[in-house]
Amino acid sequence: MHSSPSKTPKQIAVANYEKGMKYRDKAWAYEEQAAVAEKEKKAARLLKKAQKQYRKAIKKYQVAIKKARTFIRRTVVLGMP
Repeated sequence: MHSSPSKTPKQIAVANYEKGMKYRDKAWAYEEQAAVAEKEKKAARLLKKAQKQYRKAIKKYQVAIKKARTFIRRTVVLGMP
């Protein structure tokens, strides 16, 4: 069985940031749909979906920030990429 090489903190940070951006974009799309929804109930449901996507995005951004700090620390303190 082949094991894939471990990702670096930088790679993990970038991947999580990009995933967070996708969740943010989904949230924006739900908000746009809610703005033009004809029924209040539908608009509320879409806004709830948007909030869920924002929460997912925030979690991904938090991981990205944590991993970016690790990457920056290794680069500045240890001189490692």
